[in-house]
Amino acid sequence: MWPRPRCSTAPVRAEGLFQSIGRAFTTPDGQTVNRPEAPYLPLAAVQKTTDNYLAVSADAAARRTALKQQIAATTTQLKAAATDAEVQKLNSVLTGLSAALNNTDYELNQASASALVQDIANRNDRQHQLEARKEQVQTEFTEAMR
Repeated sequence: MWPRPRCSTAPVRAEGLFQSIGRAFTTPDGQTVNRPEAPYLPLAAVQKTTDNYLAVSADAAARRTALKQQIAATTTQLKAAATDAEVQKLNSVLTGLSAALNNTDYELNQASASALVQDIANRNDRQHQLEARKEQVQTEFTEAMR
């Protein structure tokens, strides 16, 4: 079955970055030709990791905004704290909020790394396929020349 990140066959961004190429096309002679699935699988994988990165990025940005607002409010409360216990409590809250803020960076870096690794894997596979094809053509040519 076809990969289903958010595409039909090739990279298709809902935001209009890429246009759908469809599962089939019509030749000038009127024949309908179905596209093979295999060549589009690496592209769909990169698109899926890109979509994941964009989703994580949007989520992280929203959480960062909320966390920064909470940090500002807690800092204001800390300035007005009257007792040592209240200061300690608010410092603990700030530590937790700061850790959560740092975690959003980590999540974003992980999503970015996944997209990069997928791209590297696809490039490696493409080179692997090219080398295998060159070897096959060379061997067939040598054999034909005997």
